[in-house]
Amino acid sequence: MKVLVVDDMPPNRKLLGRVLAGWGHEVIEADRGSAAVNRCHEVMPDLILMDVMMPGMSGMEAANLIRQLPAGDEPSIIFVTALREHEGLIPALESGGDDYVTKPVDLEVLAAKIKAHQRIRELSRQLAAQNALLQRRNNELRREHELIEHFFDRIQQRNFMPPDMLRFRASSASAFSGDLLLS
Repeated sequence: MKVLVVDDMPPNRKLLGRVLAGWGHEVIEADRGSAAVNRCHEVMPDLILMDVMMPGMSGMEAANLIRQLPAGDEPSIIFVTALREHEGLIPALESGGDDYVTKPVDLEVLAAKIKAHQRIRELSRQLAAQNALLQRRNNELRREHELIEHFFDRIQQRNFMPPDMLRFRASSASAFSGDLLLS
């Protein structure tokens, strides 16, 4: 998994980067919020671990901008922060974050949260694939109905009986075991 670590303190970035690399993740770093947004323009990570309080653009501002990027697969954003809920963590989550861990980081908690977000991401991808399949099937069904309707219209046009003497009932394959026209 591609993980973007965003923190203005180099030791924090390096420590998280080493731990994540040890867990088998590809690590990308950014030293401020604006750099994180730029990195997401270049390559969208699967997960972002971002500090909330940074000089210049805060993590909240960066999360809000990242959520506005035209990407198909949005990354999960986990704030890594010293903030507590009453200090602004709720606004941080409302700005686009999905979760948070507090500093100093408990690595077991972080690993569990990363795994949970991986599962959510995989389920979201499966759901998107199923939705795409359903949409394709629906489009195929709609095309079948249009084709059958076209054939039945052609049959009616070639009928030599007066229209007031003809009644018909059409049923397509999706509603019956085969196409049927009764007149």
